[in-house]
Amino acid sequence: MRLLLNWDPEIDGDFQRRFERALSDLAIDHDRIDAIDEPRPGAITLALASPASAPRDRPKDAILIVGGPGEVTNSSALRLETKDIEEGSRRWSGVIDKLSTALDRRALVSYVAASNDADARKAWALAHPSDPLATGVQAEFDPAELRTRLAAEAQRAEIAESKLRTHERRLADALREKSGAEDDAIGARHSAEAEATLLRADLDAAHQRIAELDATLEATAFALGAVPMDRRDAVIAARREAGIARSIADRAETLALEAPDLLQWAGARYRGETRNGLPHGLGVMTYLDGRRPIGSYAGEFDGGFAAGYGAGDHLGFRWRGRWSGDCPSGAGVLDHSGDGHRYEGEVIAVDGAPRRVRGRGHLWHAQAPLLKHAEMPAQPKLLR
Repeated sequence: MRLLLNWDPEIDGDFQRRFERALSDLAIDHDRIDAIDEPRPGAITLALASPASAPRDRPKDAILIVGGPGEVTNSSALRLETKDIEEGSRRWSGVIDKLSTALDRRALVSYVAASNDADARKAWALAHPSDPLATGVQAEFDPAELRTRLAAEAQRAEIAESKLRTHERRLADALREKSGAEDDAIGARHSAEAEATLLRADLDAAHQRIAELDATLEATAFALGAVPMDRRDAVIAARREAGIARSIADRAETLALEAPDLLQWAGARYRGETRNGLPHGLGVMTYLDGRRPIGSYAGEFDGGFAAGYGAGDHLGFRWRGRWSGDCPSGAGVLDHSGDGHRYEGEVIAVDGAPRRVRGRGHLWHAQAPLLKHAEMPAQPKLLR
């Protein structure tokens, strides 16, 4: 059904553009009444008046909206300003409610209510597959599309990281060039510092988008709507931390490939950043049984210990999230490849293995035999 807009020429152009863009975002078929030769049968007329010229009574067979700033005396009109559209105010909800009834698209009201929640949008698209908006929402959560966007963001982050390393080398060179061309050296240093600052901001933004895409991709397989309300905040935080950990683990693995030095102990080997002969910064630790790899950790290290964000694998278990003292500790996601269990939430370390914090997370696939504590065997410690 088509919506015909009868605009009062006194209404501000910015409001007109913002209102029509909002209609397009809601897939509402519309046109200006003065731009067509003859209205099609069944079209709905929307009269949009300015406060100064608003009629006292609602026009016959038309929905009346008074748009823009100013006092209004017409009690039957729907009042609306630009900020109402942008903020999704009660006034905007009232307009959507009226339009949804007139256009026979009652799902519009619930769509607007769900627009700021990814899980709610996905549930809405499943509940209203015939609505014109449903196809776009479903495409937004298509795993193949999400992975494509994720790969693109990862590539952007890799390029930004490479540029950042280049400019940091330029900065180091500029600091060394003190003799002879002092002014040039200072200028080069300031230029490199400014560009490095911008690149770090771009890199941080890319990692944030990667974390958000990771969380969205996670949500396509494990619907947040199935999590009890009292645990939902903990699961959301766990997914966010797991996304950050995954991004940092990827950076650590890339850096480890470039690291020339290899540290080795009985039962473990390490590639990555070091300080005082110990893992420190980003790197990858591989745990060994003889020469056979039995587990790994990629992420942040502090003084030889896994600490901060990272991803660890051992005997079919994979933890992505926070670490402390070589052990999972804090919020994250624990997967078990053997039986499909997944735990999203907070853990504490007990004998080197993560144990669920009661009430601070959610265990999926509960129809299978439950893990007693969602344990992950302890990581081998570095031998010193």
